[in-house]
Amino acid sequence: MFITSIELVIILLALITAAAAAAFSITHRLSSLPGFLPLCLFLLTIFTWILMSLLYTAEPHFDTALLFYKFSLAAKSYAFVFLMLFAYCFTKPHACGKSAVWIAALIVPTATGFFLARYPEIFFQNIEIVLFYHFKQLLIMRGVWFYVDVLYNYSCLLLSVIFFINHYKISVGIVSVFNKISSILIILKENGDILTMNEKGRQKFSFILREDKHMPYHTLIDTWLRERGGTIREDSGLSMVCVEEETRKYYELLKSTITDSEGTITGSFIELRDITVQQELIAKLFHMVNFDQLTDLYNRRYFEDRCEQLNKAEFLPLTFIAGDLNNLKYVNDTYGHAYGDKLIKAAALSLSRFTPEKGSACRTGGDEFVVIIPNFTEEEAISFIDKLSVYTSSFTEKPYGGIDISLGHAVRKNMSDTIGQVLKEADMVMYKDKEKKKVSFRQNARPYNK
Repeated sequence: MFITSIELVIILLALITAAAAAAFSITHRLSSLPGFLPLCLFLLTIFTWILMSLLYTAEPHFDTALLFYKFSLAAKSYAFVFLMLFAYCFTKPHACGKSAVWIAALIVPTATGFFLARYPEIFFQNIEIVLFYHFKQLLIMRGVWFYVDVLYNYSCLLLSVIFFINHYKISVGIVSVFNKISSILIILKENGDILTMNEKGRQKFSFILREDKHMPYHTLIDTWLRERGGTIREDSGLSMVCVEEETRKYYELLKSTITDSEGTITGSFIELRDITVQQELIAKLFHMVNFDQLTDLYNRRYFEDRCEQLNKAEFLPLTFIAGDLNNLKYVNDTYGHAYGDKLIKAAALSLSRFTPEKGSACRTGGDEFVVIIPNFTEEEAISFIDKLSVYTSSFTEKPYGGIDISLGHAVRKNMSDTIGQVLKEADMVMYKDKEKKKVSFRQNARPYNK
């Protein structure tokens, strides 16, 4: 018994609905997929092939059934070709637009459709449909083009398999390299959600990605910074992430967009490169260049650079406090240079103890010091010197006694005064303080009790 008209209509409606839903889904999701056009044509010809085969099966009349059968053969021939073209375009996107490939691939199925319509004897010399109960049987004497078409179809299928296998091997190799890269690599969708990341990234963020592996990128970064007490800062165009893990870690954050062949942004590529070693080396070099080796105060080089940085009205009032040790030569001659160095370090420690965070204590010479403090008033400078003097007067160190240091200050209140003039003024005040010292360092020094 053949399929009834109502059953055929139901089947056709179901197939059309499924095809429409599939086409919408594919168009919506895969529009940027390499080989999107041949994929759509492949699905269309597959659908036509199935539909014509069903119509042929359901049609009780010989001529109409034979027509449906011919359509199904032509659709099948095109389906194999479009499958091969999809595999070719998907695995070789750079060559997808070459029209010569399409023209050469479509010659055989186009000839098949032409011969079936005009010269069927080339395709099959004789065809007969025998009607049996429940099914039909074809009795065919095949022609030369039938074998040509079959051989071409299976060649297209074989080529499709070869293209996909090679692509799979290349993809596996790329994924392997992707996972072996030491940096953290994250690929984002167009909406900012995480599409994938390499093995290093999955290990680093395993404590965040336990439930949602495709969370928004900003959620991942915010959670990471919050959990690890991290910050992101911009430095000379460089985005750098600093986090507290087992030790302090620094990462350079690089971001680039991913575009399709038409230049439309389809996603983003994030790289977090561990630059902890480089930052530690930079910090060491900075310390070596800008800090005094004996006292660990800033050196004269840094002081001069800092003066240039603070040579702006926004840093006024700018205070300079000059200091100079008294009788250091006597200590060196009497107790040795090692004790003189201890005295210099003790004075430097006293200065750094009272220097505010916004200020810089510098050793500008052998026993000469300068503290430079932006946005620091005259009253604050006097208070600074008073506190430092009280502290140094109570300081004692065997064998030479306390720290005897002369101090002077000057405040730059307007830009018409040069920094050199203000520094000279601070030195003059400091030398006046030296003249006021009544008790010599020799009298205050105490020898060891032997």
